[in-house]
Amino acid sequence: MRTLLMVATGVVLALAFDVVAVALDRRGMGRGDDAGALFICIWLAVAAVDFWIGVDAGNAVGLELGVHLLIFALPAALAWHLSRRRQGRRTMAR
Repeated sequence: MRTLLMVATGVVLALAFDVVAVALDRRGMGRGDDAGALFICIWLAVAAVDFWIGVDAGNAVGLELGVHLLIFALPAALAWHLSRRRQGRRTMAR
């Protein structure tokens, strides 16, 4: 259950980062920062803390590594995809 909640939280946050990046780009307030890369860095830290909590609770390191690969990879892949899609649209609009 914890895995599903973490993945769902990551997906929602990735979408939120993308919405904010689009809104800033439309207002001309974007500084060229890549919201996808920022999300991936933050999400890696969140996943690492969750990994540590799971190991501290008595779960095996191997099990936690497998689970956290999924917890990190799915939202990170979504954020990367959204970021690349947004950059592609920006390039085509010019």
